Amino acid sequence: PEPSPSPEPTPSPSPKPSPSPEPTPSPKPSPSPSPKPTSKPSLSVGKTFTSGKAAYQVTKAGAAVELTKLKSTSAAVTINTVKGKDGVEYKVTSIGPNAMKGNKKLKSLRIGNNVRHIDAYAFSGCTNLSTVTFGKNVTTIRLGAFKGCTGLRTPITLPDSVEGIGISAFAGCTNIPAI
Repeated sequence: PEPSPSPEPTPSPSPKPSPSPEPTPSPKPSPSPSPKPTSKPSLSVGKTFTSGKAAYQVTKAGAAVELTKLKSTSAAVTINTVKGKDGVEYKVTSIGPNAMKGNKKLKSLRIGNNVRHIDAYAFSGCTNLSTVTFGKNVTTIRLGAFKGCTGLRTPITLPDSVEGIGISAFAGCTNIPAI
């Protein structure tokens, strides 16, 4: 008998390489909402702070202060606003008693529109003070505020807002031609 043909070996399918799984991206941490900047609370009424050579007392939280002391060596000074240690811009609405009393360096003073009150003896004895410019909102100039400011030589123009001038507010200012 004839040998039977041996069946051709069927190639067994070679195993297909299984596709490698896509690498799973590691989860990125979701950005946490950045904290909102916390604003410092404004200073409360009665609190004091210094800025440069000046001391202030808060009269209205977050809004207004009184200049209580200024040891300036500048010849020219403007009083109107100040940035507090809390970052708030305060209006200087009053100048306290004796704030710059006896300052011999001061020659020129500009009182800004925020200032309403100038207290007793605030600038008394500032003998080299030669010019003062008042802001349009000053309502009161108290007792002896400019007493003994013998250097004042230019006419003083007071704003229409002035309602009261204390006794001796300009006493001893013998060189002022007019108020």
